[in-house]
Amino acid sequence: MIRMTTVAAATALALVLGVPAAFAQSAVAPLTQAQNAAVNERPTPATIKMFENVNTSLPNAIGTAEGNTNGSNSNSRAFAAAFVNDNGAPVYLVDTLSNRSVYQLQIDANTGKPIGNAKILEESQLPQQERKLLATLPNVKTNLSDAIGNATGKLGGKAIDAAITEANGQIAYNVTVVNNGQVQRASVDQANGKVAVLPVPGEESGSSTQK
Repeated sequence: MIRMTTVAAATALALVLGVPAAFAQSAVAPLTQAQNAAVNERPTPATIKMFENVNTSLPNAIGTAEGNTNGSNSNSRAFAAAFVNDNGAPVYLVDTLSNRSVYQLQIDANTGKPIGNAKILEESQLPQQERKLLATLPNVKTNLSDAIGNATGKLGGKAIDAAITEANGQIAYNVTVVNNGQVQRASVDQANGKVAVLPVPGEESGSSTQK
């Protein structure tokens, strides 16, 4: 997994382009690998095909990660999760926040079991903008798993990745759903759980509806 770096680059680029930070593209990845997959990337056809055959769902992987935060799971909350093709192995990357530390854990997408130990980043290692975003996590009204449930309830299919984002001061979740091989993306408002359909990266346009 990659280390966290600042989201300020994405925010600055968004201001220049006149688009929300959540949609900004950057040559330097501003997020964790799981966050970047959920915010900036479109799953490849090969990844989608592998994902459609795994035995463990993204919400189940999130629950496993939240319960395996090195014994510090009482306040553990996931903020990003993504399915990846790891050199032919189906893997979920799940990032959780617990006791002012970020835990990055890999979950076997077939067995649902953790792969090794979580990589731990202390809050002091994170850039200020990232700390500011994660500081909101304990107070958000919709958690990552519920946001996924809202998105799949609206769009159907199964979630392949999801992550908390911030755009223009608004906190929401980006959720990518695969339905019969087709990719759709939604934003889920953390305050009220409403779902807005987003364009998928690489597509020219998308509709915007709410649940």
